[in-house]
Amino acid sequence: MSDYAMRRLAFLLAICLPPIFGQPAPLAITTTSLPNGTTGSDYSARMIASGGSGNYQWAGSGLPDGLTLGAEGGISGMPVGPGASRLSVSVTDSETHQTVSAQLAMSVSGALTITTSSPLPSGTPGSAYPSLTIAVTGGAPPYTFYAQPPDGLTLSSSGTLTGTPTVSGIFSFLVTVVDSANNSDAKEFSIAIISTATSLLEAAPANLSFSATQGGDSPSSQSIVVLGSAASPANFTVSLDSGSSNSPAPAWLAVKQLTGVTPTRLVVSANTSGMSAGSYSGRIEITDSSDASTYIPVTLAISSQAPALSVGPGILRFTAMVQSSSPQQTILALDNTGGSGPLPFSIQVLGGSPWINGVTPNTGQIAPNSPVFLQVQVNGDGLDAGRYRDVVRIISPAGNVDVPVVLVVTPNAPVLGLNVLGLRFQARQSGGSSSTQTFEVLNTGAPASTVNWTAQIIQGSDFLSLNTASGEATPTAPSQVTVSLQPSATQATPRAYYGLISFSDTNSLDSPQYLVVVLDLAGADASPLPDVQPAGLLFVAPAGGQAATQTLTVNTSSAAPIPFQTSTSTLDGAAWLSVNPGSGQSSGSSSGTTTVSVNTAGLTPGIYHGEIDVAISNVLRAVNVVLIVQPIGTTVNAAAPGPQVVCSPTQLAITETGMVNNFAVPAGWPATLSVRLNDDCGNSVPNANVVASFSNGDPPLTLLRDAQGTYSATWQPGATSTQVQVTLQAVANSMPPAQFQILGSISANQVPVLARNGTLHNLNPVVGGALAPGTVAQVYGSALASTALAPNILPLPPSFNGTNVIVGGFSAPLFYLSSGQLNVQIPNELTPNQTYPIVVSVNGALTLPDLIDIVPAMPGVAAYSNGDIIAQHSADYSLVTEQNPAQPGEYLIMYLAGMGPTDPSIASGQPAPSVEPLGRVMLQPIVTVAGQNANLAYAGLTPGAAGLYQIDFQVPSNIASGDLPVTVTQDGQAANATTLPVSQ
Repeated sequence: MSDYAMRRLAFLLAICLPPIFGQPAPLAITTTSLPNGTTGSDYSARMIASGGSGNYQWAGSGLPDGLTLGAEGGISGMPVGPGASRLSVSVTDSETHQTVSAQLAMSVSGALTITTSSPLPSGTPGSAYPSLTIAVTGGAPPYTFYAQPPDGLTLSSSGTLTGTPTVSGIFSFLVTVVDSANNSDAKEFSIAIISTATSLLEAAPANLSFSATQGGDSPSSQSIVVLGSAASPANFTVSLDSGSSNSPAPAWLAVKQLTGVTPTRLVVSANTSGMSAGSYSGRIEITDSSDASTYIPVTLAISSQAPALSVGPGILRFTAMVQSSSPQQTILALDNTGGSGPLPFSIQVLGGSPWINGVTPNTGQIAPNSPVFLQVQVNGDGLDAGRYRDVVRIISPAGNVDVPVVLVVTPNAPVLGLNVLGLRFQARQSGGSSSTQTFEVLNTGAPASTVNWTAQIIQGSDFLSLNTASGEATPTAPSQVTVSLQPSATQATPRAYYGLISFSDTNSLDSPQYLVVVLDLAGADASPLPDVQPAGLLFVAPAGGQAATQTLTVNTSSAAPIPFQTSTSTLDGAAWLSVNPGSGQSSGSSSGTTTVSVNTAGLTPGIYHGEIDVAISNVLRAVNVVLIVQPIGTTVNAAAPGPQVVCSPTQLAITETGMVNNFAVPAGWPATLSVRLNDDCGNSVPNANVVASFSNGDPPLTLLRDAQGTYSATWQPGATSTQVQVTLQAVANSMPPAQFQILGSISANQVPVLARNGTLHNLNPVVGGALAPGTVAQVYGSALASTALAPNILPLPPSFNGTNVIVGGFSAPLFYLSSGQLNVQIPNELTPNQTYPIVVSVNGALTLPDLIDIVPAMPGVAAYSNGDIIAQHSADYSLVTEQNPAQPGEYLIMYLAGMGPTDPSIASGQPAPSVEPLGRVMLQPIVTVAGQNANLAYAGLTPGAAGLYQIDFQVPSNIASGDLPVTVTQDGQAANATTLPVSQ
């Protein structure tokens, strides 16, 4: 057990052991000053008292509007206006009934706001930029500024932009200002660095940099946005050289589109196969119709590195029905993210569980640019309802990787689920929004069952609107639900707003489920952005000149109509894709539309890729287009859904419909990946496996499939990157794997994040492990609390200092809070053998949900880091140590967590009774010492403690001396292994 875990255990033991009674110190308020607040910013402070019994109740008056003082002493909320206040606060000792009061001063300043407008004045390469100071209002001076402006320019800490720009282009960069009270504001600025040449276009970024390892994968692709004027799109051509005119094009550098019309997106790739370590350079020249050129330098750095095994996703999860299970399979993607050529591997199933039917291939090599897809197959046939776990180990010379495999077997019943965890809306203050987003309510349960769900907006009803509050979902027909913004949503103060929607059905398993919705509301002076729906289009048409059309909607948040421009491009260069009209207008109250057409004339059967580029305010988004051309002779059966093609499928086609190309998403907020998967005959493929991986290092995701060939997942971007590639890989039947990439950027963002699979047993932490009701658990993430502290009170508070943890509809009592970790009690009220969502709320901001499995019991034993059990001699409560070992025949007390329900039951957070009837566990444990069963005198909650269990057991009288193994099992679940020092 880690030192941190030891400290947590020490606290648990401290609250369960009898206190030393004496005359308490006088009650006093030790807080003498409060931090000042800022209008529109979250505020959090803590009143501190000393003396008395320590069981305090706080009250107060005179707080600034928008702030409240909780009974536990926390001041939280959001000030709604500036001004000075004088607070009257009092604290009462609930045991001695003594009360003391104090007067405290506090002031609230106006909201910290960057007032300089965007775009900034333009500059010229090679000429000094006129000095410009970013202006702010509100907050608490002095201010400190941070930014990374274009090459040659610098922003001083006092907010002054100076320097000499070195390259031309249209650039966007984020300016962040922080005041002395640590309030902050951020604003994205656009600046045009215009060449003295009369170029008709602008390209960004101004340069590209690739890095790779020798003998490893080629680096991810990157993109260049090419824009013309709003009134006159520009034609252009693309050529490559080594950095100077008339020099040869580097063999490793490629651009997919060599001619086109603005607005458009150039995809640039670097093929490093067979290249040696070193530095390489190239250049992209974009020439417009006036023969003016824009140059984009490209660098490539190849380093020598050892092989590195990468495996994703990090955990595999299957669900099955009792008595109706069938084989299921999913994929693990193996990649060598280092170098040095092919990497051999082999496979081992550590627990040898018979329900894991096989992993194929079980040996092989991972070659550069050729990931290996392992097929992991399970079968729950014959298993009782419950939760099963094993580990697949991938063994390689570069190290081993363990991937937990979890199988949840449920009764034959409806099971409630959602295809995504969160959604994000973007809008501008007073700009309105006509954007809508659609998701699915799923039934992943028994084939003939129905989920009769109802929805409730728990948080965010002031800005969110649902198109329906109830519906039905079957395993073959999920419910489609649409969410949009209230008409008044964009009239609020610019900041992030969080909504939480609950979906429930009392007759379904895994109820409730949660969806988090974020409204990212920018200021009125922010640039309008294109929001194109759908993000991807799929066309299926027979060869021979057949045409088909679909409608594309262009949304934006703007009070007044603003123009948008479009263009098309195809990967093969043929003119089968068109859009009409090529331009239009959009506003927050009236979306623009355009018609997308395809024509199969001159095309042979197969899969074709293209894109539609849409630009507003120098920002471009690219819609993915897939055309499947069927063989001539395709027939349509009117009695069956979809086309009935006469062909034998040989390839898979991925259509990404959730995220556009050239996306821009903030870290920590939800981004929807949604894939339609078809074969080259046009058939939907509902039985495949799709995995998403990310070039910024985020862990891979398995996309959840519905019964209609749509695969979905919520990506919560982590590491920021100006160029990030999302790779979607699909495997189905005997067809070759398919791959599709989308490119974009991830911006910095400080929001609470709950680590996926990051809720673990406090004393028996196992990734992918289940938890029992009442378990003390550790919850990992970032920005989960404003400060590190422990409430140190009983009953445990369900909310403290602005942090609240919701598990399956119940608040989880809190032991400890910090930014990176919380210690909570899993609510006793949860029903075992179900899967529940967990969401953390921090001053109103919400993490995305994660899922945890709840079982009747999952014991964990308190132990030292070396595995020695933490136990006491029952005679004098002294600790068992090597110097004070246990003796045969004596009774000891061990401490545990996760032993499940008790009789009588104890409400979450409440201390266990100290007199009979005590809280004895309902599932009797088995304890062995060196293989011999131990007599148990008591197994249940530790009197006076919350969430802590103990077992009073007798060391077998005929036991040998030594460090002996101790095992604890309960309901078939084994606790962590420990050892006990015994001496005769």
